[in-house]
Amino acid sequence: GQLMSFNGFLSTSKRRTVSQLFAESNSQQKGHVGVLFNIKIDGQSSSIPFANITMNSQYPEECE
Repeated sequence: GQLMSFNGFLSTSKRRTVSQLFAESNSQQKGHVGVLFNIKIDGQSSSIPFANITMNSQYPEECE
């Protein structure tokens, strides 16, 4: 795997159907393309910061 860096935040979900809805909704805007990344992280050895915020989310059903 390779490191990808973004200037901002990604909307993520552990539920593929939720992720697909986000991607599809963005592709409906003129000049926009929805992109779906499949990200796998080894939580035991990763030095990349990430967090499961499901319990703190306004939308816990999205499994962010």
